[in-house]
Amino acid sequence: MTRRSVKQTAALLLLALAPMSLGGCSLLGDRRPLATQAAPEPVVAAESTTGPFPTRGTMMSVEETSSMTITVVYDNNPYDPRLRTDWGFSCLVELDETTLLFDTGEDGEMLLSNMSTMGLDPREIDHVVLSHIHGDHTGGVRSVLATGVRPVIHVPRSFPESFKDELRSWTEVRDVSNATTIAEGFHSTGELGSNIIEQSLVLDSCEGLVIVTGCAHPGIVNVVTKVTELHEGDIYLVMGGFHLRDESRQGLRDLIAAFRRLGVRKVAPSHCTGEQAMTLFAQEWGADFIDSGAGRVIEIGD
Repeated sequence: MTRRSVKQTAALLLLALAPMSLGGCSLLGDRRPLATQAAPEPVVAAESTTGPFPTRGTMMSVEETSSMTITVVYDNNPYDPRLRTDWGFSCLVELDETTLLFDTGEDGEMLLSNMSTMGLDPREIDHVVLSHIHGDHTGGVRSVLATGVRPVIHVPRSFPESFKDELRSWTEVRDVSNATTIAEGFHSTGELGSNIIEQSLVLDSCEGLVIVTGCAHPGIVNVVTKVTELHEGDIYLVMGGFHLRDESRQGLRDLIAAFRRLGVRKVAPSHCTGEQAMTLFAQEWGADFIDSGAGRVIEIGD
């Protein structure tokens, strides 16, 4: 039994939930009205014999990064009809023996409700990474801590000291300034941008690098470019908020061309990306576009 299976079973017993199956979708996703959809299955990446792509100077084996599950637990875009939606973003990443929550949405009660519905126990979280200070990405962190879990919380150094001091009253808080490794297979880009400071998450998978962004305020192309400078290997997937709602159609086409030059294989935009941008990404990437929203499960590896 995998660690995820063990955790889901424990969570179901602890939270008195009936078991629910999360079974398969095409990468393009199901565009039927949500009311007619059953609980969707996870996207499962094809097996690969290529090695992981760690941070420069760090050696890891395929076995060490053989199984990764990313679950979008909070988003304003719907996907799983059982989950509630609201403006914001959060996803749970399970990689081998480590569980990390990236951002926490704004409504902590909704975040925990969505996790409970999916059989995810917040008390299993080892690390929390907050991308930037906006409330739709940090608002749920207090509710998470109120469950009794004491993860290490990684925040940009530029966060207000009052905010960090409050978190320190609960648990360990680590300032992030430069690019750093959070745990084996998990990395931060470090602080990027000059107006709204933000960090993004970089994951080592057996298929390549996975980049998760909260809102990509520093510019999504800038974020991906920075990752290629920090890490060796191909970009397998870029997901999260791309902050392109106000971008012109030509600007979006230029951005998509830049993604292609950077070798991005798959995309799963959501949150603040905007409908026009998501439509253009879907047209360009076809089967490699992953329809994302609250409840989307992406599995990479066996």
